[in-house]
Amino acid sequence: MTQEERKAHSKELILSASMHEFGAHGYASVTVDSICAKHGISKGMLYHYYSGKDDLFLLCANQVFHELVLQLKRELSLSEQDKPIDAIKHFFMIRERFLELHPDLKRIFVDALLNTPHHLEKEIHELRRPIRDLNRSFLKKLISGLMLREGLNTESVVCYLESIDIIFPSFIRQICAEKKAQDLHTMLQTVENVLEMVLFGILRTDNTIPTT
Repeated sequence: MTQEERKAHSKELILSASMHEFGAHGYASVTVDSICAKHGISKGMLYHYYSGKDDLFLLCANQVFHELVLQLKRELSLSEQDKPIDAIKHFFMIRERFLELHPDLKRIFVDALLNTPHHLEKEIHELRRPIRDLNRSFLKKLISGLMLREGLNTESVVCYLESIDIIFPSFIRQICAEKKAQDLHTMLQTVENVLEMVLFGILRTDNTIPTT
């Protein structure tokens, strides 16, 4: 094995161990010591290639985002053939289905997106750029084919859906926890129900807002 091959092998070993630890225990519970001790890695070797826990977490988050981008590209290209409303519903379900099918990546994704370490916010925001760009392009294309309420435009609706997309996983986890539902079918049905409310509201059109 050449020096370059040994270097690549060592870095891959450390990254794989880090993915496992962050995926199983979450950012807050993982330390360099726990990564090294549980996977037979010397701290000297780890620090030779990486600066520490944060460096490794950012690499792991980037790996998860990369896998999700590949999945989004595959599925969004197929959903473009659907009716716009169905395509938007599919858009929100892609990520939830992906994370449910890859529980080893889910905790890293949740820690990076929803429990973002304050001191890593700028780096993670930048790592998410490919996902944001892909989502925005897809949503703009879809929304341009829909009849929007008076006073709304494509940009404002895209911002609204992007905001919903950020908090959507928390919504779904809370509802599923209250229902004590764990299976994928129930989770996806919950996604469908929540999206009905997101897209069409919760009140009948004959409701009026009382004035004071």
